[in-house]
Amino acid sequence: MSDSRNASSAGSARTAEPATLRRGSVHKLGVLGQAVSEVGPTAAIAIVVGLIAEVAGNGNWLSWTLALPVFLLAGYCFATMSREHSTTGGLPHLVAKIASPRFGLPVGILLIAFGIVFLPFGLMVFDNYFQSLMNLFGVPGHDWLLILGGLIGSFGPTYLVYKDVRLAAKFMLVAETLSVLLIVVLLVVILARHQGGVFDSSQLTLKGSSGHLILLGAVFSCLTFVGFECTTTFGQEAHNAKRTIPFSIYGILVGGGLLFIVAAYTMTLGFQGHKGSLATSANPLQDLSDIYGVHWLNYPLQAAVVVGMFAVGLAFLNFAARMLFTYAREGLVPRALGRVDPRTQTPRNAIAAILAFNLIVFWIMYVTGHDTVAEFGYMASALTLLYLIGYVIALVAIGVNGVARRHAGLASAALLATAGFGYIIYNSLSPAPAPPQDVYNYVTLAAAAVILAGCGALSVRRPDIVARFGSTIDADTELAEQEARAGLPAAQAGGVMTEAG
Repeated sequence: MSDSRNASSAGSARTAEPATLRRGSVHKLGVLGQAVSEVGPTAAIAIVVGLIAEVAGNGNWLSWTLALPVFLLAGYCFATMSREHSTTGGLPHLVAKIASPRFGLPVGILLIAFGIVFLPFGLMVFDNYFQSLMNLFGVPGHDWLLILGGLIGSFGPTYLVYKDVRLAAKFMLVAETLSVLLIVVLLVVILARHQGGVFDSSQLTLKGSSGHLILLGAVFSCLTFVGFECTTTFGQEAHNAKRTIPFSIYGILVGGGLLFIVAAYTMTLGFQGHKGSLATSANPLQDLSDIYGVHWLNYPLQAAVVVGMFAVGLAFLNFAARMLFTYAREGLVPRALGRVDPRTQTPRNAIAAILAFNLIVFWIMYVTGHDTVAEFGYMASALTLLYLIGYVIALVAIGVNGVARRHAGLASAALLATAGFGYIIYNSLSPAPAPPQDVYNYVTLAAAAVILAGCGALSVRRPDIVARFGSTIDADTELAEQEARAGLPAAQAGGVMTEAG
């Protein structure tokens, strides 16, 4: 009798366990915070702007300007689809719905491979900057600080993502807002105190740069922009998802794009007439703070960079865990990874699996002495190729679908963006970059070729498996529509969804 009651209680607990994430709980600014943290404007200005200066020189600002329209065209396509459908599977599931699972599946594998593999290498950068910050505040040490930074940078985001998606969203929004405000203060100081005025003839005439170098710089800017559509994985959790997700896509592209252009121009201007340059500075924000007499600003700025990198790791974990959770819901990976915590309503097993991978790779790199910012640069550049290839496949599918639907605007934007990303990929490979970047790129391209070939073979031999990809999107969309009609979270408006597949 006791066994029977226990079995009944266990069965009731399993029945009570929610089949969805916390519906409609993240509002407009929280969703935008996810997009902002994924792009990581603070880390990008601290690191990537200087990397592009090494390539494009005085054409730095133009490199950002040329890259932005390509991403805006892609953003228009992705925002248009997210107004029609909601999903936890992100862009790949949108592609599967409007085109075919045969297109969506390879995009899904490419994007989640990027998201999961990027995390431990992003942690390496966080770790190095954390150590520098501690040293700046007079805390001595090397190895023990790296170990402490690795623990904070891995377990911290994991705790926030597991604990509450709303808490994570608020943290990302506040962290990036305060960090960007500090950078804006520095940029204003530079413009106000620069002795030559705000107009820099060397930059405006592109002195010493060239069209090829500017385009190559635009390739590097993709390191920052890829993943801007990550909020499409918030199809269950975003309040009024069909409005807030497009808002986040346009918000990060327009706001972030303009910020990067202004930052690139102003930081290059800031070094004019002073020793060194943006291209040669190991820490441009610190150097500019010293040059313009606001050394006190260096302390909160360096802290802001570390917090901003923490937020980037948090955003990557958010979107990668939700994609893995979705694939488990559809029976494409072990079902256990699709389990939702009954208390926090977050994808706990997917989060735990990614944390385990993150820690294993990070500590291997640490023990072997490869936990450097340079190693991150090589890996991040190569992994970006995966994402760009995913974009090209997605945009081709969207363009073809746009033609079939006689949606001229969608088709035109998709095809133009495809051409833009194709050209960016070509310029990143030809001429071949210097070693060891060329090796990283070739390995990544080989992995992409294996993924595409495997998906093609699976489509022929097991079309029933491929057909599962995107099978949950209709249920997610239906509940999002219920939420929009009722003005309430869908769990209140229309009950609880059952798992598909």
